[in-house]
Amino acid sequence: MILLLLLMGAGLMCLLLLNTALAQNAFLVHNLQKSSAALSDEEQALSLRLDQLSDPANLAARATDLGMVSGGIPVYLPSGTPLPPGARVIDTDPVSGAIVIVVSSARQPATATGAAGGAPATGRPAGSAR
Repeated sequence: MILLLLLMGAGLMCLLLLNTALAQNAFLVHNLQKSSAALSDEEQALSLRLDQLSDPANLAARATDLGMVSGGIPVYLPSGTPLPPGARVIDTDPVSGAIVIVVSSARQPATATGAAGGAPATGRPAGSAR
């Protein structure tokens, strides 16, 4: 009889410990769900802010506020034309032969005519003469 009472008492203690452990895990799950919801809200707010900041109108306004000016339409100079004053060679593509040149906005680049002989600049990349 005493053995039966001891077994029943031990079983009840095991059930009590198991119930306590499950309740602790339930609190942990609840806290993690709250944290996940808060992080999801923050991600959505940051995504909305990114969309607002990357809007072309906002980018143009911000660039103007920083003193930037529009680059305008690029002009392709014929092959062999000397570089305009203030121009810098940034990159050269060995496959296509294209050269990326940046002209400082402080000086007037030769955009309407080529520097050699006053020939008009073409709308074709350098090296694609016909």
